[in-house]
Amino acid sequence: MKAKLLFIVLSVCTCLGFSQERLTSPKIPASSEVQKKISETLTEYDLIDVNIPEFLSSISSQKETRLIWNIGETKTFDMQVHPTKITSPSFEAEIVNESGNRLTLKELDFVTYKGYLDNNDAVRLTIDDDFLYGS
Repeated sequence: MKAKLLFIVLSVCTCLGFSQERLTSPKIPASSEVQKKISETLTEYDLIDVNIPEFLSSISSQKETRLIWNIGETKTFDMQVHPTKITSPSFEAEIVNESGNRLTLKELDFVTYKGYLDNNDAVRLTIDDDFLYGS
């Protein structure tokens, strides 16, 4: 009886502290003008359509999440991430829009995550309602 109770408790605790989600983001074509502009900075890249509200609903802001993110038909990122404060006390960010206007942020209104890919490479994500940054 004790073994069954322990198994039930461990099963419930595991479900409360960890979730697994799957997300797919298709690749999208770029115009020659966009390709030229991106190629000035990057030598290798993919343009993808990320449904950020779906991404946000797939990743927990409260606990560790295993996310399997399929990009197009050829790339898969299997990651485990958890919410964390990854900024320093002196954090400052500058956002530059397409018109060249700059906005300086001293605090974040979005959640940051850290974790690892299945090959143990580090993952860092910053996600907001209309913004996704990862490394």
